[in-house]
Amino acid sequence: MTADRRPQPVSRRLPSGGRLLTAIVPALLLLAFALRVHRIGEQRVWWDEGWSVWVARFSSLDILRQTGNDVHPPLYFELLHLWRALSGDEEAALRLLSAFFGVLTVALTYALGRRMARGTLSSGFATLAGLLAALFLAVSRFAIAWSQEIRMYALAMLLGLLLTSPGCGNCAWRPTGDASSRAGPGCNFSSWRCFCPGRSTLRAAFSARPRPRPSLWAIFSTSTGRC
Repeated sequence: MTADRRPQPVSRRLPSGGRLLTAIVPALLLLAFALRVHRIGEQRVWWDEGWSVWVARFSSLDILRQTGNDVHPPLYFELLHLWRALSGDEEAALRLLSAFFGVLTVALTYALGRRMARGTLSSGFATLAGLLAALFLAVSRFAIAWSQEIRMYALAMLLGLLLTSPGCGNCAWRPTGDASSRAGPGCNFSSWRCFCPGRSTLRAAFSARPRPRPSLWAIFSTSTGRC
C-alpha cells in the first residue's frame, strides 16, 4: 500500500486565543462612543434636524398623522418623541439618541462579523474578523457623522443590519417568505426599505446552493452593512 500523499489541511488557530481578543470589545465600544459624542453639540441644528424635532414635539398619534402625509415613516420620530421627554431640547442631548444607535451598530457588526467568519475560521480568527469589522465601522467618518445628527440615519443602519443578520449565519440564505416578512417592517423606519422585500426575494431565488464566506468578505460586508 502506498502512503497517502494528499496535503494535510493547515491549522487555522490564533496564537493568542480568542479570550484576549474578546476582552477588547468593551474598549472598542468605548472608542466608538467617544468618537460619536466628541463635539456632538458644536454644530447648529440644520433644516432636516429642525424638522425632526418639530415632528417629535407632537403627540404620538399626531406624529402618525403627520408622517402619513409625508415621505418619512414614523418609527424614528416616535422614538425621538420619547427620548426628548427624557433629554430635553438641547442639541447635544437630542443627538445622543443617534450616537447610541451608532454604538449598538458597532456591537452588532462585531457579533455578525464573528458569526460569518466561524464557517471557515477557528474561533480566535473569527473573533479577530469581527473586531476588525467593528473597528472599521467605529472609525468610519460617515458612520460617525450619521450618529451625530437628529435624523434616522443611524437607526436605519442599525435596523438594516438587524434585518439582514439572520440570513448571514450560514452559507444558505433564508427562504423567500421569511426574508420578506423580516423586510416588511423596515418600511416603518426608512422609506427606501420598501425595496427590501423584492431584494430579499431575488437574493433567495439566486442562492440555491451554499457558497463559502471568506474572512475578508465577512469583514468588508459587515463593516459596510452589506451581506
